Amino acid sequence: SKFLCEGSATFVFLRNVVGPLICMATTPSLAFLLVHVAASWGGDVTKAYAHVAEHGFLNLLQLSTPSLLGDMHTWVLWIGFVAFQVFLMVCLPGKTFFGPATPQGNIPVYKINGFSSYIVTLIAFHLLSMDTPFRLFNAG
Repeated sequence: SKFLCEGSATFVFLRNVVGPLICMATTPSLAFLLVHVAASWGGDVTKAYAHVAEHGFLNLLQLSTPSLLGDMHTWVLWIGFVAFQVFLMVCLPGKTFFGPATPQGNIPVYKINGFSSYIVTLIAFHLLSMDTPFRLFNAG
């Protein structure tokens, strides 16, 4: 039928809007579900199937998907990480780089300090996860 012919407005809408939205909506829950099956049942999908048969699929999704907004500790760590990265972006030395001009004529200015920021971040992660009074989290 003409309704779903390649090139029709409906086909283009389904391909360019609906398909990507379905992928974006389902991928995070699927990832959490797979991690939950691996962690809780050692990757044994038959145990996951038995759980679904007894309690239903929605119960399995509720078990495997964490709270959307997280807890206060998560937010403090996330905001601290963002603030730390902004601090590194501003304070670490680096050569000045000029990006390509935009159509309006603006030229973005960057400081090339990404690798040093990466190294400092790794060191900070290691120090903040060690068993010291400054320990913020357990890295494993």
